[in-house]
Amino acid sequence: MQQGKIDTRSPSSGKPDAGEAPGCRNIMSAHPVPDLRAFLLGAWRLTRLGWIDGPVRVMRLVGTARFSPRASDLAFEERGTMAFGAFAGDSVKRLMFHLAGDGAAEISFEDGAPFHRVDLSRGRADVRHECGPDLYEGRYRVLGPDLWTLNWRVTGPRKRHLIASRFVRTR
Repeated sequence: MQQGKIDTRSPSSGKPDAGEAPGCRNIMSAHPVPDLRAFLLGAWRLTRLGWIDGPVRVMRLVGTARFSPRASDLAFEERGTMAFGAFAGDSVKRLMFHLAGDGAAEISFEDGAPFHRVDLSRGRADVRHECGPDLYEGRYRVLGPDLWTLNWRVTGPRKRHLIASRFVRTR
């Protein structure tokens, strides 16, 4: 490891720990979010890396995410370019954040199906989502007023992934 670099790899797999964002392990405490709407509203630069179980399969996505007001809720849309093996193409994802208290939201997919609940009032939250026989275990972490991460560990008979996303507010 080079001097000045932070090693976030898991000792057993050599991959980033799903509970920590690359470059952020044990260096910053969580930043409480008393008003989720005010915190999320606006545009964010998004970087995502995914490690798919198998022979060195890495996914990378670079793009933007935007939270826009929809009545008392927030609409989330991310757009980016994804590279995965020989594939490179556009990616779009949409979610609804149904605000449920100062730091909390019930999140649903674009079609209205429930995804998970998150409460960032303490600046961090562990979440779960069952997708058929596969389990998504996520960790949100707010590292400051303009930076947050969302990391997923996906396990099950169909999937074995680690996905690390970093969101930085754009001005």
